Amino acid sequence: MRLKIKTGKCLFKQIFLSANAVALCLIATLTLAEPWRLVTESSDSRIYVDAGSVRPEGSYLSFAGRTIFRSGEEQLDGYFARCDVRLVALHTSLRYDSKGNNTASQTIPPNQIRVHPIPTGTPLAAQVEYVCSGRAMSERNAPDSIAQATPDSNEKRKDIPRTSESSGSGVIVGTQGEVLTNHHVVNGCSTISVKSDYGTSAARIVAFDPRLDVALLKTAQNFKAAITFRGMPPAGPGETVVALGYPLAGILASEANVSVGVISALAGIGNDTTRMQISAPVQPGNSGGPLLDSAGNLIGLVVSKLDSLRVAKITGDIPQNVNFAIKGDVIRLFLDANQLPVKTSNSSIRQDASVAASRGRGFTVQVTCS
Repeated sequence: MRLKIKTGKCLFKQIFLSANAVALCLIATLTLAEPWRLVTESSDSRIYVDAGSVRPEGSYLSFAGRTIFRSGEEQLDGYFARCDVRLVALHTSLRYDSKGNNTASQTIPPNQIRVHPIPTGTPLAAQVEYVCSGRAMSERNAPDSIAQATPDSNEKRKDIPRTSESSGSGVIVGTQGEVLTNHHVVNGCSTISVKSDYGTSAARIVAFDPRLDVALLKTAQNFKAAITFRGMPPAGPGETVVALGYPLAGILASEANVSVGVISALAGIGNDTTRMQISAPVQPGNSGGPLLDSAGNLIGLVVSKLDSLRVAKITGDIPQNVNFAIKGDVIRLFLDANQLPVKTSNSSIRQDASVAASRGRGFTVQVTCS
C-alpha cells in the first residue's frame, strides 16, 4: 500500500532531500528535541521513542525511534504510524557504530514509502503502542516524569530527579522576582537557586512550556529593574548580537561571560520559526541566558548548539558556531499568556557591542539546579 501523506517539519520534512540532510535532522532530534522514553528492552538492546517528536501528520502520527544495542551501536529511525488500522511506514534510518561513526543511511523517497501492518511482539510494536496510546503527548508536558538533556552539551540524557548539581543561565524579566530560563535547565530539579547582583535566593517554577523550552521562575528577591525587549524594527540576518551567561561554571570566570556574533538565519533546524540561528559562541551553561541586540534590548533566549562532532562524522566537515536562540517575540507571547507585561524599546541606532554587554550583565543571572 502506498502512503499518501503530507510531510511535516524537521526529519519528516527532509525525506525528499539528501541523505546528509536527513541525517542532520535526526541528529537534531537526538541532541535538541524532547526526551527519549524507554518503551521496551531485551537482552541485546534498549528501545526508545522521542516524546517530543510525536506529531499529527494527516491521519498518521510521525515519530522518531531509537535503538541502543548492548554492543554500543545505535540506530535512529523515522516512522509514520496509522493508529486506527495499525499500520506503520519507515521513511528514514541511520546506523552508528560504537564510536559514533555513521555506518549506514537509508532515506526512502516519498513516492516509494509503503505502509505495513505492525508486527506484534516486536520492539516496533512497543514503540507504536507508546505513540498511539497518547502517553507521549502527555509525558512530554509533564516535567516531573520525563528525562531531559541539556541541549547545548554533549552529555547523555539522565533520568530525573537529578542526583548532582548543574547550572545554566537566566534573565530578569520582572521586578517582583521573575526570571526566565530554559525549561531543560530546571526540569527535574529538587531545588532551584538564582544568583544575581542582588544575591542568591531560592526559586520555584511558576510556568513552563517544554515545546518552546522556556520556564518562568519566581524568587523572593525584588529586582530594581527588568530587561527591556526589542520593539522595532524587527531583528534581521547579519545584525550584531550579544550573548550573556554563565558557561562552564567552576572553570571560567564567575561573572557573566559575553560573546558576540551575528544573526545567521531567522529560523532554526527544520525551519523552526520559533528559533533563530546565531554565530555568537555558546557553551554548556549558556542555556537560558539573554541574547541582546547592540542597544542592549532582548531579542532572544539562548537555547542550544549543533553537535559539531556528530555532524562532522556525517558531512566530513566541522560546523563553526551554529547555535540557536528562542526568538524574543515568542518569549513575549509566553510571558503575555502568563500575565507578565514587559517593557519594549526601539533599536533604531546601532551601537558598539560593549554597550549591550554593560547593560545586560545586570539582568543576567546564574540558575543552579540540584
